[in-house]
Amino acid sequence: MIDNARRLSPAPLCFLALMSLTASGCSWLPSFQSSSPPPEEPQRPALASSSAYLHLVSKAPPAPMQEIPPIIDDPQHETWRPGYWSYDNGQFNWIAGTVIDKPTLSAVWSPDHWEKREYGWAFVCGYWQ
Repeated sequence: MIDNARRLSPAPLCFLALMSLTASGCSWLPSFQSSSPPPEEPQRPALASSSAYLHLVSKAPPAPMQEIPPIIDDPQHETWRPGYWSYDNGQFNWIAGTVIDKPTLSAVWSPDHWEKREYGWAFVCGYWQ
C-alpha cells in the first residue's frame, strides 16, 4: 500500500521544474524581476528562397498577362508587385499586379513565378531581398 502522506503534490514539482529551468537560463520563461514589458522587436518580412514553393503541377502555366504598372507615387516606400498565375481547384487563375509597401528603403521585390522542375511546374512565392 502507498503512503499518501509522503506523496508530493504536482504543484511543488512544477515549481521545482520552473526553478531549474530558470536557473539554467531557459529564455522562453517570463521574467518576474522586471515590471516593464520587454522591448518589441521590429517586424521583418519573411524571406523565401527560390526552392520554397506552394504548388507542384504537371502542366505549364499560361504566359504571364501583360500589365501596365501605374505610376508609383512614392518609389522609396512603394513598389509594383507584378501579376502572376495561381493554381487552385485544377485551374490557373490570374492574380492582378498591385502596388505594395516596401518594408525598408533598400528592399527589392523578387516576383512570384513558376519554375520548371523535374516532376512538373513549381510555384515560387515572391519575396523581399
